[in-house]
Amino acid sequence: MNGVELKKMVQELNLYNKTPEIDISKKMINTPEINRPALQLTGYLEHFENERVQIIGYVEYTYLLHLSREEKIVAFERFVSSKIPCVVFTTMTEPDEDMLSLAMKYDVPVLVTHNTTSVFMAEIIRWLNVQLAPCISIHGVLVDVYGEGVLITGESGIGKSEAALELIKRGHRLVSDDVVELRRVSDVTLVGSAPDITRHFIELRGIGIIDVKTLFGVESVKDTQSIDLVIKLEEWNRDKEYDRLGMEEEYTEFLGNKIVCHSLPIRPGRNLAVIVESAAVNHRQKKMGYNAAQELYRRVQENMTKKEEWRMRMSKYCFGIDVGGTTIKCALFLNDGTILDKWEIKTNTDNGGERILPDVADGIAAKMQEKQIEKTEVEGIGIGLPGPIEENGEIACAVNLHWGRKNIEKELQELTGMAVKAGNDANVAALGEMWKGGGKGAKNLIMATLGTGVGGGIIVNEKIVTGAHGAGGEIGHALVNPHETIPCNCGNKGCLEQYASATGIARLAREALEASEKSSVLRGKEKVTAKDVFDAYKEQDELAGEIVEKFSRYLGHALAIFASVSDPDVIVIGGGVSKAGEVLVECVQKQYEKFAFSACKKTPIKLATLGNDAGVCGAAKLILSR
Repeated sequence: MNGVELKKMVQELNLYNKTPEIDISKKMINTPEINRPALQLTGYLEHFENERVQIIGYVEYTYLLHLSREEKIVAFERFVSSKIPCVVFTTMTEPDEDMLSLAMKYDVPVLVTHNTTSVFMAEIIRWLNVQLAPCISIHGVLVDVYGEGVLITGESGIGKSEAALELIKRGHRLVSDDVVELRRVSDVTLVGSAPDITRHFIELRGIGIIDVKTLFGVESVKDTQSIDLVIKLEEWNRDKEYDRLGMEEEYTEFLGNKIVCHSLPIRPGRNLAVIVESAAVNHRQKKMGYNAAQELYRRVQENMTKKEEWRMRMSKYCFGIDVGGTTIKCALFLNDGTILDKWEIKTNTDNGGERILPDVADGIAAKMQEKQIEKTEVEGIGIGLPGPIEENGEIACAVNLHWGRKNIEKELQELTGMAVKAGNDANVAALGEMWKGGGKGAKNLIMATLGTGVGGGIIVNEKIVTGAHGAGGEIGHALVNPHETIPCNCGNKGCLEQYASATGIARLAREALEASEKSSVLRGKEKVTAKDVFDAYKEQDELAGEIVEKFSRYLGHALAIFASVSDPDVIVIGGGVSKAGEVLVECVQKQYEKFAFSACKKTPIKLATLGNDAGVCGAAKLILSR
């Protein structure tokens, strides 16, 4: 930090020098802080900031006057002998001869101001902060355009000075040309000025040095200006993307302060002065709360919303399609969720399933002809399929349908001429239960479908969690038993599906019967099913109770883990196993609460209610919520 001459401070702040015999031209002030020597005058000199400007106000002055002459001399000598840079008496309090002689003895200038203590302190702190602010010099031009400080930077010869001259001709003011001294006066403010040697001068190649103040008058120049905007001039680069909207501000940094910066490409014929003026006015407008780019964006969005509302008013219907390995369930909906018609199509998997989507399209076309529905009246088609569906509508693989990678949405849209949204069948079923079934009214839901396998779906804020590969919500393949030795159908070991599916429960029953000699109604069965286990449990069969408890522990544990991630409003259990009814819910709820995070313990577990309609309902909701 550079110092400021004491002589300059005396001149700028209109101070009266009571010790003219002391040469102040070589004395420097090196810190912007000031001090009022209250404790120091009483004799306490510990932690005394003696390098600061010392200010004696009315309170300190009257304290000295109340002392005896000997006490006053001792107190003041102790103070001025501490190598202070100067002392300022405020409110025109006059130091007496004793004080002046002691100040002369220790070479301490004594200054007086008419201002009150508080006014002077505010003024000197402001002035010293500016004078002693961190300072750098940069190559550029600083001009005042409509009150906005515009710093124009760029390579030598690109036209900075010429642009400044044109702005001066248009009534704006020059601060500095070629070299700009920047001072950081606060965390948000940079002040620019010209070096004394080049102040008010502009260099124009081919002409030379011109004195702006002399040529255009004093109203054309300014000594200092805060930096509000930086304009960087650069040669036009055809390959560079330049900002055309201004939705997001770009910044440059000087001395740790960020300043809004615009990169301006230069081509022959561009009126730089007009562009700089426009940039300055636009920047001021933004500071006043109006952003033209945001206003344009708002209008575009508003227009799009109006078009969407018009489209929604025009459309009355949608289709929900649930593709299974044997049959394809189809339904025609009103947009409020009312089912108008349902039908089924056989799933034709011949020749790699090439007829599946055309058959769906033909079925929809026939239904529209039957009901006399126009395409403009249809919101679109939602379709659920057995396989992971990616965000772009592609299915990676559907073994049951004999499909490899296939873009469902694109192909069906081409076949029907209507909007299509595809999703995994388990996820879609979960969406259906949230919309019209066991999870009705919820926005966040976990669904477990307990059938031959264990499917699932997770809904967050009414949106299906698909993930990066379309595998979101595959709760059936969550690891629940790391000690398992038998592989799951997916190739891993210890998946939830191995214990919570219908086949998994049957397996648990076989293992329990082999490992125990307890009597049970299950022993008389040729082939034990999940239904048999729950029927025996309802009859208070002890061994069946152990099997159900084991099943419930695995399922409750897995649901607790998923709940701690998604924090659902409700957990819904569907599939064939759910036909066991409320006893299943009671057992799973009990185990779930043992493992669940405290905030999720009271999440209710409910049974699915839509049955076979869950898939088509979820598919319809999928297209309506796209």
